[in-house]
Amino acid sequence: MQDFKLSNLPLLRSQLADARHRQLLLITGSQAWCYAQCQQLLANSNDNLILSSSKTLENAVWPEHLHQILGQEFSNLVYDGFSGIVPNKIAAAAGTVKAAAYCCCYFPR
Repeated sequence: MQDFKLSNLPLLRSQLADARHRQLLLITGSQAWCYAQCQQLLANSNDNLILSSSKTLENAVWPEHLHQILGQEFSNLVYDGFSGIVPNKIAAAAGTVKAAAYCCCYFPR
C-alpha cells in the first residue's frame, strides 16, 4: 500500500480559486526532497512567504517576532518543520494565506 496520495496540484489550485478556499498541503520526506518540492511548487509565483531558517530555500525568512508577518497576505505559504515546530509561528502564518491559496508544511518523516 502506498503511503502517499497522488494529486494534481494545478487542478487543486483551480478548485480552490473557484471555491475561494484555503488548503493545507502537508509534505513529509527527506529534507532535500521536501526542499525540492517547495522550489517546484513555488516556481511560478512570487507572492510567497517561506518560513525557514535554512539557507537552501531562496527568500526564506525565520522572523523572531510574529508582528513581522501579521497583517500581510500571501498566495502561498511554506512552513519548514525542519527549522523547528513553533505553534505560535504556524498559527500566525496560517492567517496570512489568501483565499484560493495553499499552505505547504514540510516535516521530517
